[in-house]
Amino acid sequence: MSEFEDSVVDALKSTGWNAKEISLGSYIAWHLFTETPAFRFDTLVHIPQGSRRLIVLRARSSFELSFASYLLSRATEEWLNCCPNEYISISPGFDLPGRRFDGVGLAPPAVAQCFASQAQILTDHSFWVYPVMKNDFRGDEDRSAFHFRLGKGGRIAIIDWNRDGSTSVNPKAEQAPQTTRA
Repeated sequence: MSEFEDSVVDALKSTGWNAKEISLGSYIAWHLFTETPAFRFDTLVHIPQGSRRLIVLRARSSFELSFASYLLSRATEEWLNCCPNEYISISPGFDLPGRRFDGVGLAPPAVAQCFASQAQILTDHSFWVYPVMKNDFRGDEDRSAFHFRLGKGGRIAIIDWNRDGSTSVNPKAEQAPQTTRA
């Protein structure tokens, strides 16, 4: 392992969550989970070989290895390279049988803020990949607009991998702050 990977693994282990290395086909990732009286929360962190990026997946009581593998396959280096640093990106299309999603979203580190207040190395390098439905996001949300949409229950919806087509991250998405690109 590289020095970066060693630092990431140490940081993951320091989160206080149960952490173990797992294999998903051609992917090696760290699976972190914690259980509350009501729910189980799963986080998967993949370090693409030779990269200083982390691909983060999150699920609430709906984690499935095959679904996680599909999401990882969509997070290609090409997509990560072209994703703007200040805005989310949406990749349309979702061809996993039995799922009702319309695409996959990607929030870069400056927007996602994964592991904020836990480990700076994780926060600075984590790209959050998540399934989306057509009305969840416009695809140009900055950090403020992204977190606005996750407020009021939206965060729970985005990490529910079993949600049906009637559940949006934020049904009042049109009220989100408008982002202005320079």
